[in-house]
Parts: sequence; structure tokens; C-alpha cells
Amino acid sequence: MNIIIVAMLLLVGRCESFEVGGGQELEVDLRVVKDANTRLIMGVEGEKKEDTLIVLKNGQKEVVKTFKNESNVAMSFVPVQSEDYLLQFSNLGKNPVIFSLERPETNEGALASQAEMNLSKKIEGNLQLIVKSQISLLGRQQMHLEKAKRTKSWIKKLSVLELILCVLVLYYVHCEVVKTFYSTKKV
Repeated sequence: MNIIIVAMLLLVGRCESFEVGGGQELEVDLRVVKDANTRLIMGVEGEKKEDTLIVLKNGQKEVVKTFKNESNVAMSFVPVQSEDYLLQFSNLGKNPVIFSLERPETNEGALASQAEMNLSKKIEGNLQLIVKSQISLLGRQQMHLEKAKRTKSWIKKLSVLELILCVLVLYYVHCEVVKTFYSTKKV
């Protein structure tokens, strides 16, 4: 009865670590999707983790992979067809151990919430990158605005100087034209 409750918690909740007593077995159904990369990460923690057995079976109950006395296991595979795999964890020793499982990514079945969680993590990461780039852009714009404020007085001073010089040039040209006009009239 405990094993069924634990398996239901795995499928419904977010809990991924379970205490498996000595001589007990835990079975978990995993839905995998055809041609989708499936990744399983499993771990065993406890005092005596030497007497453990992890067996992965496909939909026809054929053994795909067996891990004996392993404390950390990571595997990745691409299933040929969509089906329910069975993951069996057996604690052959007398002491309880903690079995942890990172559920595979899928977009259907009872484990779809994990795919949504992974997708939300990716989106959150992308949004954090966007926020960081926007903060950087705002910082650069603020720095440019401060530089523009500092040069604003110089721009005003140079514009006034340019106007004064233009007026002086016009006055000089006017004076030269008048001199030329009077010099031609006397002749």
C-alpha cells in the first residue's frame, strides 16, 4: 500500500525523493514520447546503499537497463515508440535508503507538469537575460544623458561665439564692400 501511495505522489506532486525501507520495492510508471530525447537522473542516498537494484523496462516488460549498487545514475535515450516504461527500484538491504528521481520531460500524460516546469524555467531564464540587457541599456542611456548635460553649456557657448563671429564677418564684408564702392566712385 505504501508503494502505491509513493507512486501516486510521484505522478501527482512535485516530490521526487522517497524513503524505501529494507527489502521493499518501488515501481514508477513513466510515459515516454516517440523520437523525443528522454533523460532520467536517479540517485540513492543512505547508510548502506550497496544493496540496491534499479531496473528500467519498456512497454513490453523487457529489461532495457539494469543498475546494481549504483548511487548516482544518469541515462538518456530516444524511444522508438511512445509507451509507458516501468522503473523498478529495489532495496535488497535491511537499512532504509532514499531514492530520488528527476522525472523525464514530456508534454503528455501524468508527467506533463514537469515539462511545464522545465519550460517555465527556460522562459524565466530568458526573461532574466532580457531584464539584464535592458538594465544595461538603461545604464548606458543614463551615462549618455549625463554626458549630454555636461556638454550642453559648451554647445550654448560655442553657438553664441559662432553667431558673434558671423556678425563680425558680415560687418567686415560690408565694410570692404563700402570701401570698394567709395574707392571706385572717387576715380
